[in-house]
Amino acid sequence: MSEMGTRRLVLTPWTAELAKDFVALLARPELVRFGYGRPPTPSMALGRLSEIVLEWETNGFGAYAIRERESGVIGGYAGVHVPQTIPELAPLLEVGVRVVAEWWGKALAFEAMVPIMNFAFEVLNAPGVAGVFLPANTAARNMNQALGMSFHSQVVRPGTGMLLEVHRATRDDWQDVKHRHGLEG
Repeated sequence: MSEMGTRRLVLTPWTAELAKDFVALLARPELVRFGYGRPPTPSMALGRLSEIVLEWETNGFGAYAIRERESGVIGGYAGVHVPQTIPELAPLLEVGVRVVAEWWGKALAFEAMVPIMNFAFEVLNAPGVAGVFLPANTAARNMNQALGMSFHSQVVRPGTGMLLEVHRATRDDWQDVKHRHGLEG
């Protein structure tokens, strides 16, 4: 497991040692309103952390804690995943990010996704990535578009009946975004 970083952020793989931070993060309503709907109980959050740690052990990649470099505060998470919820997305990898309200409007979510997208395409050699979210989540839609993704389909999440929107990007789409934002270096 290795850290990744940007000028303002450090992305650290979630581990059991960060359990207190993970539980506190998932207690934030703005982080979970489009997933859990409301903050999970601490035991539910710890169960989710166990799944994340197992994903790291199994795949060698997964979800990262996003830590502000200057303050050391963890204010979100981002990651790249083998699709579990919608397995038919494979061989694409699923990517996503969530940050606390204090970070909104500061481009920190996009900044966190730059090393995630680079990792997906340059290290994991993904043929493409997908963002999956509830249609009401306009911030997720905007983020996916900023990352070069475009609408692909709507699917029903197995077991829940929730309608999800799927956006996809290819390596070329990501290269266009990097060029447009001067991120090639």
